[in-house]
Amino acid sequence: MEFESIKTNHLTSIQQLAAGIAKANDLQGMLDCIVDHIYSQLKSFDCALFLYESSHQDLICYSYRKQGVSEKESFKLKPVKLGAGIIGHTAQTQRTMKVDDTEQSNIFVQDLQNNYSELCVPILLADELIGVIDLEHPDKSFFSEEDAQYVETIAAMVSYLIKQHKTEEKLHLTIEKLKFDEKKLRDKEVFYRNLMEQASDSIFIHDQSGRFLDVNQQAVLSLGYSREELLQMRVKDIDIESGQGINSGTEFYRRLRPGEPVVVECKHQRKDGSVFPVEVKVGLLTDDNIIAVARDVSKRQQVLNELDTSKRFMQDIINTSPDVIYVFDFEKDLIIDGADRFASYLGYEDDRFESWSSVIKLAHPDDIESLKERGAKVLNSSSDEVIKSEARFKNAKGEWVWLKNHCKVVKRTEQGTPLIEVGTVSDISHRKAIEKELINKEEYYRALVENAFDGIVLYDEKGRVQFLSNSVEKLLGYKSEDVKHKTGIDFIFPSDVELVRKAWHWVIAHPNQIYRIPDYRLVKKDGDVIWVENTLINLLDDPVVNGIISNFRDIGHKKSAEQSIYKISNYDSLTELPNRNFLRQQIERQIKKSKNGPASISLVYFDIVQLNSINNAMGHWVGDQVLHYVARIIRENLDEFDLIARSGNDEFAVVLTEQNPFEISQLVERILDSFDNIIRIGDLDLKVSLRAGIARYPEDADNAEDLLSRAEVAVGRVKNLSTQYTFFQPQDSESIRYRINLERELVQAIDDEALELFYQPKVCLRTGVIESVEALLRWNHPQNGYISPQTIVNIAEANSLIYKLTSWVVENAVKQIKDWAEKGLNTRIAVNLSARDIQREGFEADIRSSLEKYQVDSTLLDIEITESAAMANMEHSVQTLRQLSDLGIGISLDDFGTGYSSISYLASLPVDLVKIDQTFIQGLKQASEQAVKDNQLVIKNIIRLAESFKLVSLVEGIETIEQCRLLQKYNCDLGQGYLFSKPKSAKDIEPLLRKGYIDMDIFKIAKPSVND
Repeated sequence: MEFESIKTNHLTSIQQLAAGIAKANDLQGMLDCIVDHIYSQLKSFDCALFLYESSHQDLICYSYRKQGVSEKESFKLKPVKLGAGIIGHTAQTQRTMKVDDTEQSNIFVQDLQNNYSELCVPILLADELIGVIDLEHPDKSFFSEEDAQYVETIAAMVSYLIKQHKTEEKLHLTIEKLKFDEKKLRDKEVFYRNLMEQASDSIFIHDQSGRFLDVNQQAVLSLGYSREELLQMRVKDIDIESGQGINSGTEFYRRLRPGEPVVVECKHQRKDGSVFPVEVKVGLLTDDNIIAVARDVSKRQQVLNELDTSKRFMQDIINTSPDVIYVFDFEKDLIIDGADRFASYLGYEDDRFESWSSVIKLAHPDDIESLKERGAKVLNSSSDEVIKSEARFKNAKGEWVWLKNHCKVVKRTEQGTPLIEVGTVSDISHRKAIEKELINKEEYYRALVENAFDGIVLYDEKGRVQFLSNSVEKLLGYKSEDVKHKTGIDFIFPSDVELVRKAWHWVIAHPNQIYRIPDYRLVKKDGDVIWVENTLINLLDDPVVNGIISNFRDIGHKKSAEQSIYKISNYDSLTELPNRNFLRQQIERQIKKSKNGPASISLVYFDIVQLNSINNAMGHWVGDQVLHYVARIIRENLDEFDLIARSGNDEFAVVLTEQNPFEISQLVERILDSFDNIIRIGDLDLKVSLRAGIARYPEDADNAEDLLSRAEVAVGRVKNLSTQYTFFQPQDSESIRYRINLERELVQAIDDEALELFYQPKVCLRTGVIESVEALLRWNHPQNGYISPQTIVNIAEANSLIYKLTSWVVENAVKQIKDWAEKGLNTRIAVNLSARDIQREGFEADIRSSLEKYQVDSTLLDIEITESAAMANMEHSVQTLRQLSDLGIGISLDDFGTGYSSISYLASLPVDLVKIDQTFIQGLKQASEQAVKDNQLVIKNIIRLAESFKLVSLVEGIETIEQCRLLQKYNCDLGQGYLFSKPKSAKDIEPLLRKGYIDMDIFKIAKPSVND
C-alpha cells in the first residue's frame, strides 16, 4: 500500500523536481538532481542516467544511485553499446521498455545473479537520441504504466535542458572558430604583405581616381621617390603618356573585371626625370581598388650607357640619403667615394678624410679600442656579414658626435682577403641623447620609488610579491626576504580580505585601468594594523613592467580625522550618547528597512522638567551630572538593541521596534517611576522629573523628521495634562494644521511669484573682498510674516513641489546675474539644491536652458548641495554634479561635517568648495570648555581636510570678530555670516557689491573698488 500511495502522487512531484533542477549549477548537477529525485520517488533498487555519445555509439552513465553498492563496483559505470541489453535496445528502438521479469526477456544480458523488473525510458530531442533513464527493482512487475509515464515526462524535461546546453556549446565553438578565422585572416594579410615587399616588380595599389594607396619597396627603388612621397601622388604623376592606357582614367577602369587582369604598356618617369618603359598588369581588387604590377622592359642599351645611368642613379641615392654612403679600397687604404660628404657631415670644409686612419684621428679616446675591434671584425668577416659599430667623433665645432657605421665587404681576393668595403655612416647623437635621458629618467624614477612616502609593490598575475620599495619597510616593517613566496592577501586584515579580493579580480579583468580602494587595513610585521588607501593598475601586458602595480599610502591621520568628525557630528560629548543627527539617520534607516515588510517604530521623547532651573541655580556641573544620571537610568530599562540618544539640551529619545502601545506604556511608566525618589549629586539632594511624548511609525509619520516633530509635539502637550506622558494625537496638534495650510498656500505663492531671493555675501577672510553671494529664499506670508527657508523646503519636498520651487530659484538667480552684469557687476550667485533635485533626470539640461535663455556665463552660477544629499545616490550624484561642473558651474558641499558620508568619498565628488556647517562655529559659544575645544577641533580638521583635497573652505554663521580671527588663524579661505552682512534683497545689497569688499580692521590688505 505504501508503494501504491507514492505512485499515485508522481505528478505532484514534478514541480519539486523543476525547482531542484533550477538550483543546479551545471549539467552534472542537473543530472544528479534528476536521478536522486526518480530514485527517491519510485523507491527503485537503482536508477541510472546515460547520455549517448554518437561518435562511438556508446551510452555513458553520467549519474547513478543504487542501494548498498558503491558507484565504482557497479557495471553501469561502464559504457553500454547501442543495441546491447535492455538499455542499448531502448536506445536503438527509441521506445520505452518495461520488463516485469528480466528472466523472461531474451535481451537481458547484464551479469546479474538475480532476476529483476526493469524500466528503461529513452531521452529524445526532435527524434534524436540524447540518452536513457534506467531503473531496476528486485520485485517482479514492480514498475507500473504510471511510473513509465512519469519517467517519460522527466525525460522530456531533460531533453529540453540538454538542447539548451548543446546550443550554448555550439555558440561557444562558433565564437572560437571566428577567433581562429580572424587570426588566419591576419596571418594571411601579413603573408601577402611580405610577398608584396619581396616582389622584384614594382607593385602599386590605387583607387579609381589614380591616387596611390600603397606601394612596395621595389616601386620606391624603381622610381626614386620615398614611400611617403608616392602615397601623396597619382598615376598621372609617374605615367607620362597622359590620357592613354592606364592613365586614361575611369573609362579604362570600367572595362576591368575581377580575375581578368589587363596588360598595358606605359612609360614611367622617375623622380630624377628619366623615363623608362614598363609593362603593367592591371587588375581589379574586390574593394574596387586597382592593383598594378609594373615591370621595367627597357631594351638592352649599350653597356656604357647602362653603367652611366646606373652610376648617376646611385649617385642620386647617395646625394639624397641623409646618411653618408662611402666606398673604401683596402689595397689603397683610400676612401674612393663619399670622403667629401663625410667631411661636410662633420662640418669640415677641407678634404681631410682620405683613409680610415685620418678618420680615427678624430675619434674619442675612449672609443679607439672599439674601432680597432671593428677593423678586425671587418677583416675576418664572412661574405654576407654586416659589421655594425658606434663611436664618437669630433666635429668642426669641437663637439663630440655619435656616429653609427654599418659596413660590408663586397669584393675579395680569391683567398678571401677584403678588397672593397661599402658602408653607411649616420648621426645617432639624438638617439644617444634620448638613451641617456631615458637612463637618467630611469634612475630618477627609481630614486622616486625608493624614496617615496607611498608604498609601491609589484605583483605577478598570481598576486605574488615581485618587488617592494624601501617605503614599504618604513610603513609595514617588512623586508624583501620577509615577503618571498607570499601574496598580497597574506598582509591584509582578515575582515578586509574579501574587499581586496574583489578589487584584485576586477584589476585582473581590466588591463591598463586604475582601480582605487578608498580604505582597508594592513597588518604590520609587529602585528599593528594601519589604514591605507590603495590604487592598483594591471600592466601585465606591458613588457617592461609585466606585473600589477600597487601604490598604497598610510591614511591613519585621515581616518582619525574622519572618526573624530564623525564622533563629534553624531555623538554628544557629555553623555557620549548618539545625538539628534545620528538619531534622525538611524530612524530613517529603520524606516527604509521596515519598507521590506510590516514593521512598527516607536519614538519616545523624554524631557527633563527641571534641568534649566538646576543649571541656573546650582551650576552646569550639577546639570551635567543630572544628564549622566538620567541617561544611565533610561539605558538600564532598555533592551540591548534599543537606541537611546540625547536629542537636545534637556531631551533624550528612545527608538523602539515591534512593540505595541501597551508594551510602550509599561516601559515609559517604568522609566518615569524610576525618578520618584530624591537623588544625590555631590552634596545636593535633588528631585528630577521627566515627561515623555510618544510618536509611532507608520501611524503618525512616514519619515524621521516628521516622527521627531510629532514626538516633540506630544511631549509639549504633557505640560497641559495631568499625566507624565502621552501619545501623539494629530487632531490636537496646531503645528500640523498650520503645516497643512502652509502647504496649500505655498503652491499659490509659487504661481503668484510671491517668493523673493535675498543675498548674503561670501567674504575672503584674508582680504575682505566679496567673492560671491548665496541666494536665500524668502517668503513674506501675508498673515505669518517671513517663513523660514527650511520650512519652505521641507514642505516642498514633502509634496513634490521641490522641482517647481528649484526651477523658480534657478531662473530668478540667473536672471539676477544677467541684471547685475548689465550694470557692470559680474557677481557669482550660489543657489541651494535638495537631494531630490540632484536625483531628477534632466536637471542638468534645465539649468543649461536657463543659462542659454538669459545668455549668462555659466561660471557666474554656483550650486550648493548638502553632503547627505550628495551621498543619497552616490553614482547618480557624481554623474549629475560632473555634468554641471563640465558646464563651468561651481559646486559647493554644504553643511559639511553634519552628514554621515565617508571622507574617502570626498575625492570622488567634483566639488570646488566645502561649507562648514554653522553649528560648529556657533558651538564656540557653549559654556562647556570641552564642547568649545571639540568644535574648534572639528573646524580645524575640516579646513585641513579641504586643503589636502585642494578645495576652498568656507565657514558660515560668523557673528563675532573673535570667531573671524580664529578662522583666519586656521587659514580658512572664505566666511559668511551676520558679522559681514545679513541677507538682503537684490536692491539693498547692490551698493555693497559695487564697493566690492567688507571694510573692517581685521582685513589688512587694501581692496580696490569693483569699478576700478
